[in-house]
Amino acid sequence: PPQPYNSVQIDQNPGQNSTVTLTVNSRIMNLFVDPGDVLQITGGSTLELAGVPPLLTADQLNIGGILDMTGAGANTLRINVANTFRYGGGEIRMRGAAQIAGPGVYFQGTGSYTGGSGRIGAAGTGINNQGTIHASFPGETLLVYGATRADMAMRIFNSGTFSAGGGGLLEV
Repeated sequence: PPQPYNSVQIDQNPGQNSTVTLTVNSRIMNLFVDPGDVLQITGGSTLELAGVPPLLTADQLNIGGILDMTGAGANTLRINVANTFRYGGGEIRMRGAAQIAGPGVYFQGTGSYTGGSGRIGAAGTGINNQGTIHASFPGETLLVYGATRADMAMRIFNSGTFSAGGGGLLEV
């Protein structure tokens, strides 16, 4: 596969809010979405966080604004590195078939929010939540699924908040 772009930053201008829509599969190392800005993943597209060999260790997901995966299709944030650190206090919004998955560990920092419906995790994904994971769409499920691989010491670690409201269903 082609090498990923090093870093992508959505709008470095704090005085102007921007919305960017991703409609094709893309590979990057670091993503920065500034406060007031939105990155929409739509049409069943995948945004893959992928380090460059041999440095497949840690990438940054700095969401100060919104990463929106609520559009139609299996919109995916794929973690294809050992560790992805998410911080910034912003939101990841998910709906339907949206998912955060991959063979790495997803670290969500204090003050960060991931919510809606869909799936966080897969058979090879570790989850370390220090923020809020919230199921929020009436009658829809947000599935938090930790690693089942024996070689992963951490499957799901939560020192933050798991919650459901507004008729949303949370399954851990």
